[in-house]
Order: sequence, then structure tokens, then C-alpha cells
Amino acid sequence: MNEQIERIKKDLKELLSDYRYEHSLRVGETSKELAHIYHIDEEKAYLAGLIHDIAKEFTKEQNEAIMKRNRQTIDKEENPRINHAIVGAVYAKEKYHLDEEIIHAISSHTIGDIPMSTLD
Repeated sequence: MNEQIERIKKDLKELLSDYRYEHSLRVGETSKELAHIYHIDEEKAYLAGLIHDIAKEFTKEQNEAIMKRNRQTIDKEENPRINHAIVGAVYAKEKYHLDEEIIHAISSHTIGDIPMSTLD
């Protein structure tokens, strides 16, 4: 798992601004700490927190390409500040083959979902 985390961090460093990268590292660590308190899988929480903003700085064209490649749709009129969660989840599933719990947590981090798990 350490190799995967290092790969993800390397990718985030390339994809995100320094500010957003540092934010993602902090969210990953905070997620892990909260997981410990709430007795849920710390590794899954760390990964979801680390990756949650992976698509935050993608262009509209990148978002559309990712969704099309994965046979998904996105509401083009929806606020990009919300769309990044959905696109990020699709991208993370495609690139890192993470389990559905982590993907759902990434997908729902902007506006939530019904139902939501403790990991979400």
C-alpha cells in the first residue's frame, strides 16, 4: 500500500497547485485521525482524504474527457466546484482501482449523499 500512496502523492503533486497539494495532505492526515476516533478503517479514510480534490483543478475539457472515457455523464451546467468530486471519484477509480467505499467518499465530499457512511 505504501507504494500506491507514494504514487498517488506523486500524481497529486503533478496535478495540483502547491496550495491544493498541501491541503490534500492535511485532509488525508485529518481523515486518518478521525477514522481512529470513530473506529473505521484508517487507511481508507486516509486515501479518501488524500484524493478528495484530485480533480479540483482539472479543466472543463479534462472533466468531460474523463467522464466520456468512463462512459459517465456530468451535468455541464452544474457548478465545477461540485463536479470535481464526481469527476475525481471516476478518475480515482479508473487510475487507482480503489474500492467502492473510498470512491463513494470522494464522490460525496462536496454535497453529500443519501445514505452516507461514516467514511463518507
